[in-house]
Amino acid sequence: MECKEDKRADLRRLVPFDVTRQIDPADEALDAVAILDSDADGTRFRYLYHQIAYARLDRRQREAVGALETALAEPGLIAELMLSPGDVLLINNGIVLHGRGAYRNRQVPRTPRHHLRLWLI
Repeated sequence: MECKEDKRADLRRLVPFDVTRQIDPADEALDAVAILDSDADGTRFRYLYHQIAYARLDRRQREAVGALETALAEPGLIAELMLSPGDVLLINNGIVLHGRGAYRNRQVPRTPRHHLRLWLI
């Protein structure tokens, strides 16, 4: 049986991305990235579940991604936030693994959810 360190090592290997499923076509196309990495500032994650090209993962990578998904589903690790109109949530995508549930646009025509991407350097 593999240990957690082996799974982390597999998450540090390059994982192939499906560039056709990229969120913003204007972004730089990434063929592969490491889900888990470290730098001088600490541990970094780049986990875009919907972009991973699963058919191109090897067995160990599939198991490591599966172990990560299992860990992320642990109730004690999940914080749910409810945002109200006017609320702003700023997070660092590199150090906070996050997701969001479904949302409904406003019922007023032509006033959809306003979602901006901001890069702070």
